[in-house]
Amino acid sequence: MAVLISINLDRAVTDTQYYPDFHVDQYFGADIDSNPDRDLARIVLEVGSLGKNKLHVHRQLSNYMDVIGPIRSRGMLLGVGLVGNEVLLIHRGDNGTKVLFGGWISMFDPKFVSELDKMRSFCVNDDMK
Repeated sequence: MAVLISINLDRAVTDTQYYPDFHVDQYFGADIDSNPDRDLARIVLEVGSLGKNKLHVHRQLSNYMDVIGPIRSRGMLLGVGLVGNEVLLIHRGDNGTKVLFGGWISMFDPKFVSELDKMRSFCVNDDMK
């Protein structure tokens, strides 16, 4: 049986995961007090192994988005859960959080690429403000 571990903020090994596998940020400059939106999370990715329960990946991704969303994003945040060749897309915006397309879809589905393109457009537009 595999044991999941993570490193907490005190650099101690724990059995609770605190960080997503990967996230994509939009960078707006130096980390200074006069620039609070310097580094905004845009996409959070949680990768599960083929043997991992999709529900576990969904819960973990939702937890990360609940933590990261309020403090590290502005406007739109896209959560991507990945198990095998299936993805779960969770959108967090001004109107709350929702699972897109009714749940897990193929990563080869054009809807997945469309959501990534929407995020890219959002970031480009936000960059111009």
